[in-house]
Amino acid sequence: MGVLLLCGFGASSAFSYFSARGILDRQLANTTLPLTAQALSGEVEQYLTPQALLSSSMARNTFLESWVAAGERDQSAMVGYLRNIQAEHGATTAFFVSDRTGRYYHLDGVIKSVSPSDPNDRWFYRVQASADPFEVNIDRDTADPNRVTAFTNFRVLDQAGGFIGAIGLGIDVRELARELNRYQDRYGARVLLVTHAGQVVLSPGADSGETLKEVSGLAPYVSRILNQPATSLQFPHGEGQLFVNSRQIPELGWVIVVLQQNDPSTAALLPILAQNLLIALAVSAVVLLLANATVGNYQRQLQQLAITDKLTGLLNRTALDTLFNRVVKDALRRQELLAVICCFAGVGRSFCCCCRGVRRPRRWSAVSASARSCDRSPWPLPPARLSPLPHPPSAVASPPISTANSKIS
Repeated sequence: MGVLLLCGFGASSAFSYFSARGILDRQLANTTLPLTAQALSGEVEQYLTPQALLSSSMARNTFLESWVAAGERDQSAMVGYLRNIQAEHGATTAFFVSDRTGRYYHLDGVIKSVSPSDPNDRWFYRVQASADPFEVNIDRDTADPNRVTAFTNFRVLDQAGGFIGAIGLGIDVRELARELNRYQDRYGARVLLVTHAGQVVLSPGADSGETLKEVSGLAPYVSRILNQPATSLQFPHGEGQLFVNSRQIPELGWVIVVLQQNDPSTAALLPILAQNLLIALAVSAVVLLLANATVGNYQRQLQQLAITDKLTGLLNRTALDTLFNRVVKDALRRQELLAVICCFAGVGRSFCCCCRGVRRPRRWSAVSASARSCDRSPWPLPPARLSPLPHPPSAVASPPISTANSKIS
């Protein structure tokens, strides 16, 4: 019974644990991570989209085409234009790079000339060869290499559609990185900002130049993540499950990817499971004690009734068979003699008359007590329960005890 109770409570606790864990996993995959990705994409868009729109308007400004067509003679005009834009909109930096001369115009003037052999200038030649009107990349500021900046690089075209340069704004990404860190600390997830080429442009704690294929466990799913507007994945990884949710940001040409190894809420289920098992053990112990006190006592009473005559309190024939077989086997095993006393109680008319009704069981008890008094060894029967016999009614005549005893011989 105890094993059944423990197995039942244990199975119930385990079923509850795995059911709760499955519910949490489904909630994480279908609700928590998608909402997190959506909220983060909104934060990124709010942070970078105004800058992208402003850079787009700068690229369409006819001043640029006229100034470049004039031979870029008045450099102060371009520097003044960039300073006005930066001061008016609070950008970290503003720039223009001419395709004709290769000059890099900055708030402080011409700071360098771009070159295909310079690794820091690859972004310009990438924009030059790109079919997209703009790109957003995170890189170190050319004017301040110690500062990591998010640049929106727009292609500047003349009326004929020819490429004449790249212009854009840059803002410090430290605030955006802090926002991503807050989300990572709050939800225990890792956040990646990735280009459509699979390059990780921003992720707290990520290595510089890391690609999405290099992220542990994501290599088989990179194409699906980069090409679908939204993706939700769950697959075994390490010692648990890896949950992945991605969402494209078309305005920036990025994909935001949220990764989470298992659900941190499931860790709180293990103490609850342990508490349930302890409660089950305590309840099982109490039930067993109560069952032993009630059912066990009732069972012992039933066993006693099964081998005892209800009227006389003597052992019945069922008990005699068991007892006699055991005594015979013990005597044979020990090679001892066995003595058996057989008493025959006659059922003559005088005995039946004197023992009718309530007096008969007590007469049999008297016979049992008389037999016990003749044996030196303990009698294997319960002690006779003798009590004074009530006087018979005057209407019923009964012979004296000596007469009854004379018949039992």
